[in-house]
Amino acid sequence: MRYIILLISMAFFSWNAIADENNKGDLNKIVDEYRIYSLTRCVHDNYKKMGIDFSKSSLKDGTLAFIDIDNGLAFSAEKDNELDNFIKIKTGDFYQPRQKKGDLASVNMVMYDCMAFYHSKELAVFLKQLIRKAEADL
Repeated sequence: MRYIILLISMAFFSWNAIADENNKGDLNKIVDEYRIYSLTRCVHDNYKKMGIDFSKSSLKDGTLAFIDIDNGLAFSAEKDNELDNFIKIKTGDFYQPRQKKGDLASVNMVMYDCMAFYHSKELAVFLKQLIRKAEADL
């Protein structure tokens, strides 16, 4: 009888450990998707400030909606949502030149800065917290 209880206990704890690993994998996958969302939002918003509006082209980029709706979290359903506000605060001035004078006064580094934001630990930490909060509210 002890062996049966021991086997059942081991199976239960093993299953629990596997479930935890799957949840971490799912969270990391969703974070990776929202990192792409954040990169896309950064590029779109900064280029729009420079007069290039991707939404006016004949072929629309569906990246933002695909990620946000596909994952079922739909942060962008609210106009002033926490995710888009965070992106705006952190990246909203990337379209501006890095220098006020000199050779680089007419140059920005939107793509470079957006990629640095995409890879930042700050974004990853923010997204994990936001996604966990959103999933807890479901």
